[in-house]
Amino acid sequence: MSDETIGAAIREAASTVSAPQSLRERLADPGPRRTRLPRLALGAGLAAVVIAFAFVLTGGGPTVQDVAAAALHAPTAPARGTAGEWSAVGQRLDSVSGRSSRTVIFRRGGMGVHYAIVGGSPIDEPKGRTVWSGGHPYIVLRKGDTTIVTWRAEGHTCVLASKEASAPEMLAFIRSYYRDRSAES
Repeated sequence: MSDETIGAAIREAASTVSAPQSLRERLADPGPRRTRLPRLALGAGLAAVVIAFAFVLTGGGPTVQDVAAAALHAPTAPARGTAGEWSAVGQRLDSVSGRSSRTVIFRRGGMGVHYAIVGGSPIDEPKGRTVWSGGHPYIVLRKGDTTIVTWRAEGHTCVLASKEASAPEMLAFIRSYYRDRSAES
């Protein structure tokens, strides 16, 4: 059968088909139009509420543990500086859950500490053991084989992470770091 024959058969069948009267009346006068806009607006509103709720539940930003995990990666640029017996050996810049984080890696012998400062306002403090050193509170916690010390300084969250150093060694590093910074100014 050729295309012309098929076309002729379709035209002949279409000429004998008639829509029911009720359908013709509805098409002639559709009445008030229902749009999808209210449904779309309701769906978008509901999606916004769900996202906002998830944001509130998760804190909406990085955790101290997230920052520590990023800080422990290898340095991507050189760094200079000392903190007592510790020497800066490199640095890295990260974006952790949309927040910038600058990490300087210090070493003393075979031991390293990774000191990160989170950009912007402070992030939520984790649950951990509060230790006072030099009149300042520090939160100490462990995540797997990593010791983490966190505190707030100058309106930012600071995170010190190490797989080798103990919490007392890390607190001694912090005291040396701030003592050396005070001597510089």
